[in-house]
Amino acid sequence: MLEAIEAVGRGGELFFSAPAARLLAQEHVRQTAPEPEGVNRLSNREREVLVAIAGGSTSKEIAQRLGLSTRTIETHREGIMRKLDIHTIAGLTKLCIAEGLVELE
Repeated sequence: MLEAIEAVGRGGELFFSAPAARLLAQEHVRQTAPEPEGVNRLSNREREVLVAIAGGSTSKEIAQRLGLSTRTIETHREGIMRKLDIHTIAGLTKLCIAEGLVELE
């Protein structure tokens, strides 16, 4: 406590306890870390849905295979398109091929 009072008394220096300094450092790292790119931005489930879409499966087929509702698959598709800023199935398929997630037959 004395160290903090002396630091402030020396002309407004900042003083942080060790736990506070650790939290500030962690937050700084979190905010400055580069955001994942491409398919790395997707959750495992979204990636699974993306590969199925690129493979030519319909939302209904994907839903049945994964035990989910068709609406859930459509919601995943919308999220995938938003995250990747790709708004066509052809664009998603092209990305999957480029990333090696699917192969041309």
